[in-house]
Amino acid sequence: MNDINQAMAKAIPAIHKNQYGNDDYQALATTISEGVAYAIQNCKPEPQADAMLHLVIADLMEGAETMRVKSQSRATMARSSTEALNAYGKYFQHTGWKAAKG
Repeated sequence: MNDINQAMAKAIPAIHKNQYGNDDYQALATTISEGVAYAIQNCKPEPQADAMLHLVIADLMEGAETMRVKSQSRATMARSSTEALNAYGKYFQHTGWKAAKG
């Protein structure tokens, strides 16, 4: 999750300024997908936390998929991914977590 969060923190300023290109969105989507895959393989939370993690993961994957296609909603989905990271920080005890500002 840290890699996803750091990538989003770096991307958000350029996205807000409409200075984020197709290659940038592709790379961000890949970072999100790889980070989610790692979390799925390596994170085994308690059932209640697992349910919340699945919600966060679903939002992140939806954002990644939208960023992969050339559409007007990519910036919106990038912001939505940032909101998912904020939810992760709210519901999980992750030492040193500071969600990207969107």
